[in-house]
Amino acid sequence: MNTLIVDTSGDMLFASLGTSGGAVLAETGVKMKSNINENLLKTVDFLLESSGTSLSEIENYYTITGPGSFTGIRIGVSTMLGLASSMGKKLQGISSLDAYALVCGEERIEVWAKLRLKSFVRKSYDFKNMVFSDYETIKLDDESSLAHIVNREQKSSFNLTHAVRNTHFVKFGCGYEPLYFRKSEAEINFDQRRACG
Repeated sequence: MNTLIVDTSGDMLFASLGTSGGAVLAETGVKMKSNINENLLKTVDFLLESSGTSLSEIENYYTITGPGSFTGIRIGVSTMLGLASSMGKKLQGISSLDAYALVCGEERIEVWAKLRLKSFVRKSYDFKNMVFSDYETIKLDDESSLAHIVNREQKSSFNLTHAVRNTHFVKFGCGYEPLYFRKSEAEINFDQRRACG
């Protein structure tokens, strides 16, 4: 069974095509500007052609659900949902923090993601005992001591699609809904206009 996973949550577009055994058949990373929707489909085409794989040979479709770029995540989810649905398959998601922890491969790790200003979200992972915390939002004045931040300075830390290589990958699959810990500016403005009548 082949797995296609894409990450559009940062300033890079990453995609990997892997097997259920953790082998990666093809992968790529592209610096993004503003045409992520066009490049995502071209990237998937490239992976399929370079690996000699057809879309019908993909059983599992995943996308990184954030936290991360509001627009990028929505493009990734909608594009992958279209691909999966057209093949009669289910789209699954995995959070940026879960994918980061799987890529790092450390026995114990605490992963952070910057939300806005001084707000962060944190999750702890103990792979030895298979114990994982819930997401916790925290305000910090100084992030310099944090070792593992998914999106430091709004940049992709590394290729989160490599999470497909980890033997625990399927345990972290979840729904494909974008993972947000705060409302977007558009939602905040909408609520303010509605409150004013």
